[in-house]
Amino acid sequence: MYTKLALLIDGEWIEETNSGSETVLNPATEQPLGTLPHAGTAELDRALAAASRAFESWKRTSPYERGQILRRAADLMRQRLDHIATVLTLEEGKTFAEAKGEISAAAEFFTPWNSGGD
Repeated sequence: MYTKLALLIDGEWIEETNSGSETVLNPATEQPLGTLPHAGTAELDRALAAASRAFESWKRTSPYERGQILRRAADLMRQRLDHIATVLTLEEGKTFAEAKGEISAAAEFFTPWNSGGD
């Protein structure tokens, strides 16, 4: 199902770690979807450092720019709705309609002042 399962830390995809991995299964079929690497202390420390750097930039971002970024995130969720719903269905066993509803509702959290997404 997956082309790649990896950890995205500080802009870099990490496909293997020293902390092992686990197989992600489709709960309906028990067939493997992919192998997910586990994050260890080194990966967590690196992610924390990257998040701290990103926060320094984010807190200097104007409210208007933040709003634009959040609206863009919601737009991307809506544009990729079917793909994300398919992944949720395979990973969690949800119905496709339930997954789509969950993603649509989540996108609204990024644009509560403009529920139409416009």
